[in-house]
Amino acid sequence: MSGVSNSTDTPLKIYAELAGLMNDKAGLVRDNSSLTAALAEIHALKARYDRIRLKDTLRIYDYQLTSCLEVGSLLNVAELVAMAGLARTESRGAHYRSDFPSRNDQEWKRHSIVSRANGEPKLDHKPAVAR
Repeated sequence: MSGVSNSTDTPLKIYAELAGLMNDKAGLVRDNSSLTAALAEIHALKARYDRIRLKDTLRIYDYQLTSCLEVGSLLNVAELVAMAGLARTESRGAHYRSDFPSRNDQEWKRHSIVSRANGEPKLDHKPAVAR
């Protein structure tokens, strides 16, 4: 949200596109091509988001600023969800990879940990502890 732009995008417009994208390409049934496409489209939405300019300057409660910050957070979470889903080459629980329909406990009985390092998404894993 910096610099000058003639963008006609709004937080609501980007939110609606992100919601449809995540439902269509990173939903419960997913595969490598849909997740790869989702990640590319999320990056394009993030670039558009960076050009959004706020028009209101309310001092009491700025709804436009709030929605803009929320959409920025949703874009970050969507990126990490798609990234983690792409890395996990198995089906487990409610998340089904049509290109990897079986569960793979030997390789994937672990937690996926997503974070940011130096502003970039980072994916790590942590062993699952049996109870």
